[in-house]
Amino acid sequence: MSRGHNRRPYGRYFRPSLAEIQGETVIGPLWFLLRNSATIKEFIDNILINYPAHTDVSFFSTESNRDGTILSYDINPDITGNHTQIIDLGLGILSLSFRRYIDESWKPKSVYLKVSEPYELEPYIKVFGKNIQFNQEMNGILITKEELKLPLRTASRLRQTFFEHERLIHDDFNPRSTLVQVEHIIHSSLTRHHCSLEFTAKCLNMKPRTLQYHLRHQNTTFIALLNKAKLNLALRYLQHSEISITEISQRLHFSDSAVFTRFITRHTGKSPKRHRPKRLPVMQDS
Repeated sequence: MSRGHNRRPYGRYFRPSLAEIQGETVIGPLWFLLRNSATIKEFIDNILINYPAHTDVSFFSTESNRDGTILSYDINPDITGNHTQIIDLGLGILSLSFRRYIDESWKPKSVYLKVSEPYELEPYIKVFGKNIQFNQEMNGILITKEELKLPLRTASRLRQTFFEHERLIHDDFNPRSTLVQVEHIIHSSLTRHHCSLEFTAKCLNMKPRTLQYHLRHQNTTFIALLNKAKLNLALRYLQHSEISITEISQRLHFSDSAVFTRFITRHTGKSPKRHRPKRLPVMQDS
């Protein structure tokens, strides 16, 4: 478990505990589908496909590594402010749900959080276990390759088929679905590689020109969405983490910190250092 030397003094610790009270009912009928998935892998596939129909405020994405799959959770870059408590709550509900449907003793092998470590860790350990890493590039839970194959105790194929039929009907009447999917792809891949129009179009099984056409009909462009996502994620890092300005610029794939500084100043009128909260000590910026 990561232990930073400048831990945050504010009381966000109650959110993991709140997950024990609220449970998965906060996402309504979608959980009807998820709890009827045959395996954990199918559960994750279902949440990736169906969650955008439930809300465009937050989203899930995945990244594979040698140990398994990281299921990430984050807030749409359009939504401004401090979302630490929402992330804590969402990941807490997810972790407790896996425990309920797999095994009462289950806890994730690793949990990743973008923010710095809080003073009060015990509520986090109770929900997530001891393997929590702060100041990371994502908010997520590691699901091992073995765990992906585990069956859910509540699965019913008939009920799942009914829900999927209802979702398809909903999607047919959702004109913003392409825009929402583009935003989710950009935000989920932003810190992992250089996100491009070509990459995003390929993810949606479209040609780049077709994707541009759809976005124009939503009165936006790919570059506008990409810059907006970069700006909002950069501001979150500056305001709610201890990561240095140099590392933030690297995570967001700017060529150097000077280019990053000009980007932030052009869009906000203030330099990156002026976005740092005075109450939060930070690592030395190079």
